[in-house]
Amino acid sequence: MSVAHGAGPAGPASHRDDDPGGATAPVRDNGPMSLFRDDGVVLRTQKLGEADRIITILTRGHGRVRAVARGVRRTKSKFGARLEPFSHVDVQFFARGSELIGRGLPLCTQSETIAP
Repeated sequence: MSVAHGAGPAGPASHRDDDPGGATAPVRDNGPMSLFRDDGVVLRTQKLGEADRIITILTRGHGRVRAVARGVRRTKSKFGARLEPFSHVDVQFFARGSELIGRGLPLCTQSETIAP
């Protein structure tokens, strides 16, 4: 038994159930994104809006980093207590493109206390 090129068990390759009409959306390039992790000491915190905070951390590998920590000022946030000044933390940052150098601030996505 011979199977025609482009045909499979679901039929021809041009017909897909998840794509009605056969048109596909163009793929956008979001640019380079980086996720990095480092440990350091929280030097300063500044209020940003109603629930966010800008933190300044002196890290081992990246020097002084300013980042946005979202939702840390909410009352039920477990994340905010870890980012108090002079606490030794291990943090994970998310930066899009060259935000470490440019005007945009990276986002602090995770933190763990190493020493209070």
